Amino acid sequence: MLVARDRRGGRSRPEGEQADRPPLPLPFDFVAVGVPLSVQSTSEAAVRRWQKVVADAARAAVPRRRGGYGPVADDVEATVAYFYQSRPLDTDNMIKPILDAIKGIVYIDDEQVVDVHAAVRAMHGTYDLSEVTNVLWQAIDAGEPFVYVRVRPLPQPLEVLP
Repeated sequence: MLVARDRRGGRSRPEGEQADRPPLPLPFDFVAVGVPLSVQSTSEAAVRRWQKVVADAARAAVPRRRGGYGPVADDVEATVAYFYQSRPLDTDNMIKPILDAIKGIVYIDDEQVVDVHAAVRAMHGTYDLSEVTNVLWQAIDAGEPFVYVRVRPLPQPLEVLP
C-alpha cells in the first residue's frame, strides 16, 4: 500500500480500493471481549489470535454505509482501557498489539497515534459513568473482561502535553 504525506504532514489516503471510500468518522469506539495479551507473551500465535479478536471487533463496530469507510489519514489520539475481573496486566505492554490490530481499519498506520491514554480498571470498581458511551456501558453491564478502545481526532490547538 502506497502512503504519502500531504502538505500538512499528515498521511494521504491510500491508493486503490480504500482511496474511493470516505474516512471512518471519528470519534470511533469499540469493545474487544477477552483478556488482552502483552507484546511479551510467550506465544506469537496467541498474540495473533488476540489481534484478530480486536480487528474483528473494530470491523464489526464500523458504521454501515454503502461502500464502507476507509481508515483515517490524520493523526489521532487513542484510549485503551482494560476492564479486568481477576488480575490486571502491565498497562504499557497491552497497548501495542491492540493498536497494531486496528491498523488499516481505523487509521492507515499506527504511527498516526500520537497521543495514547491507557488504563486498567477493576470490573467492579466505583466509577463516574456520566460520560460513558453506549458501547462502554453495554460492555460494563455484560460483566466479562474486555478492552475498550476509543480513537479521536487530535484536539486543536494541540496541547504541549495531554
